[in-house]
Amino acid sequence: MPRRTPPRPTAYAVAAWGTPTEILEALRDPMLTADDVAALAPGYQDPDADAELIAAVLTHPAASSGVVGRYATHTDADIRALVVQHALTPGPALEVLALDPDPQIAATARHRLTHPAPTPPPPPLRRPGRR
Repeated sequence: MPRRTPPRPTAYAVAAWGTPTEILEALRDPMLTADDVAALAPGYQDPDADAELIAAVLTHPAASSGVVGRYATHTDADIRALVVQHALTPGPALEVLALDPDPQIAATARHRLTHPAPTPPPPPLRRPGRR
């Protein structure tokens, strides 16, 4: 009889009981959903949150605008730089970052506020039965 591999723990289980190393390893999975990334992301008021872990959250392709905006007031300038450069950073977070003490972060935020990126066109609709 073949051995069965144990099921992988869910993102919520890893977030609740995993070590920072396990959470970082889980964030390397490109198949995570936005809800999974949000569950694994440390709280914005968590003073012990590892900067490497937050950077992994911000660079994950499924990071949502809510998760990205969560770190606009982080104490680490490198984290705030990742936030201001992220395509999904919400407007209120950019407004906060426009007042950042780091001049490069503030300039980037002001530029993004005055020159918003054009929204891509929606994908074409598929009609059932046609190929």
